[in-house]
Amino acid sequence: LTLRNVNMSSRGIYSCHTSPTTEPLDEIVLLLGHPPTKPTVTCRSFDYPESFQCEWQAGRDTFLNTSYIASFTNPQDVELRACPATGPMSCRVHQLVMFSANEYGVEVVAKNVLGSARGVVFFNLLDIIIPDPPENITAQRTCASVIRVVWQKPHRWTKDGAFFLMYRLKISTSAAPGIEEDIELVTCDPAPTLLYDLPDPRLGTEYHVQMAAFEGLGDGSPSEWSEPVPVSPLAGA
Repeated sequence: LTLRNVNMSSRGIYSCHTSPTTEPLDEIVLLLGHPPTKPTVTCRSFDYPESFQCEWQAGRDTFLNTSYIASFTNPQDVELRACPATGPMSCRVHQLVMFSANEYGVEVVAKNVLGSARGVVFFNLLDIIIPDPPENITAQRTCASVIRVVWQKPHRWTKDGAFFLMYRLKISTSAAPGIEEDIELVTCDPAPTLLYDLPDPRLGTEYHVQMAAFEGLGDGSPSEWSEPVPVSPLAGA
């Protein structure tokens, strides 16, 4: 059997049969694909200083079984260590080396029968801090011009004290552009509370609040905005 101008549609099982019984004599599986290209690696710490997690995406579909091996180096030496897997395309490192001017390095090697490719990223821990958004947010008008907002810190951010979070509040209404205000709270209370004075209250207007969290000393990047939460109307209104 000779195949010419082979392409991806040529993949499959090819067999040879006797005639007239058509019993199979032999068969072969034809696999076609590509060698892997460099994986794209991104890392984030959502619970600093407990750990960081890295995820990666394949450069392209290889159409073949492709394995991934993730390793890391810490700021104290250049020895490659296995990055414990948390899923087929992610891993997580604990027991971090803190307050070092040197960087972490994470390497992900993609490998199949046609070859291998390596993706590498280097970073300082403080640069990859991205907390989760605040949780269990509620908002209610306590009077015509005041909104009471209550929330909980992200449950994966387990440290308090020196490793605190601050919060950003965004209030929007269908009647006017969004209003944004930065709120700095240094608290270990699991359910902080904020009274927000509406600068231009409108009776009958629907308001929504969103919140984001960021590391208290300004390191890293803010979280994504939480989902919009409607402001409950004034009790008795």
